Amino acid sequence: MNPRDEQLLSDYYEKLTIVSEEVEKEERRGESGGSSLRKPVENTLETVLSSENDQGICPKKVERLFRRITEMSAAEMRVELKEIHKSPHGSTKDLRHRLRMFYRKEFALIQAKRDETRTRMKNRKRFRYLVAMDIEATCESEINDVNYQHETIELPAVLVDCDTFTIIDKFRTYVKPEINPKISEFCTNLTHISQADVDAAPTFPEAWSRLLEWMSRHGMMGTDPEASFAVVTDGPNDVQHFLQRSFLQYNMVIPHEFRHFINVKKIFEQRIETLIKGDGRTSIAKMCQRLGIEMEGMAHEGIMDAINVAQIAIALVLNNNCDLYINQKIVRKRNRPLRLPPPVTKEELKSLDERVSHHRNNQKANSSNAASSRLPFELKTVNKEEFNTEAYWDCESCDDRQT
Repeated sequence: MNPRDEQLLSDYYEKLTIVSEEVEKEERRGESGGSSLRKPVENTLETVLSSENDQGICPKKVERLFRRITEMSAAEMRVELKEIHKSPHGSTKDLRHRLRMFYRKEFALIQAKRDETRTRMKNRKRFRYLVAMDIEATCESEINDVNYQHETIELPAVLVDCDTFTIIDKFRTYVKPEINPKISEFCTNLTHISQADVDAAPTFPEAWSRLLEWMSRHGMMGTDPEASFAVVTDGPNDVQHFLQRSFLQYNMVIPHEFRHFINVKKIFEQRIETLIKGDGRTSIAKMCQRLGIEMEGMAHEGIMDAINVAQIAIALVLNNNCDLYINQKIVRKRNRPLRLPPPVTKEELKSLDERVSHHRNNQKANSSNAASSRLPFELKTVNKEEFNTEAYWDCESCDDRQT
């Protein structure tokens, strides 16, 4: 933390202690028969923050006293209690308990605010923006068909400002599928996207161009060197499957900025709790409920799920002091052609399932793993060391066309 940030933090702590003193004075006034009309705490805070000559308990003093309370004499404790407007009467044990209770609260506030500030500053330093995405694709009720070609039909993005950790803009476009131009009734019921929506939409290359134009207006994609960003998703499928397939379908190059991303579900499970499968709810719904977030829209509604993913990322930082960092990426397999894989025969599918499945009785897992194994880009985990050293940017398997 640089000196300026330390000074700002110290000033904030001092103002916080003044607020605490103001509230206590009002409470004592009410207990002694004074006016029962009190200034709201938020108004007191606003008054304190607007004052230029604020004075309060220095955070360093709080930490120092809190750690040496057991060593203080009765006389020293009475002096300190008078300064914080607490009763200096009673036994040494009473004085120590009274002083400890006061400074324990102050110390906890300082530590909590310091942790929160460090987490915010760390995330602000890393990224100027977060771009939350939740792509919807064509689908059929038969989920085990490894040869089914999923195509993007909704491309949404929600922009989070890492200075304020608030949503500042949204982008959405439907996308016209061309391999399977008629979307199924199952797909419409799941994603709430109609045939009319996709018929009037641009194909993926135009939709992607519109997304990049929207990002460029905010300084991203090279227009402003300071406008760094990270893609945020709920799981790996948006990048590993849907984006990869769309780029391969149209012989387009996947931008490096979209080859790595923050998987908030993975961070949630590491820092909050493991998500239990099998109750019919999406992981987004479960995370929102656990974090106290009111879900927007319905499940599998792209733009609404993107908003929910953004809100989850914000809550992880602001309310849970979680460190957001790039934790997954896709890397090209060596000597793998940059095109959509051809259809798989039954014999090939059986062989693939036997090689890649870790759950032999789970046909969905078998099919999904088999489909992933045939794509030219594979999913890799990024650890914190690789992120902090920016080693995750390395793309050793790229050829000239992919750099």
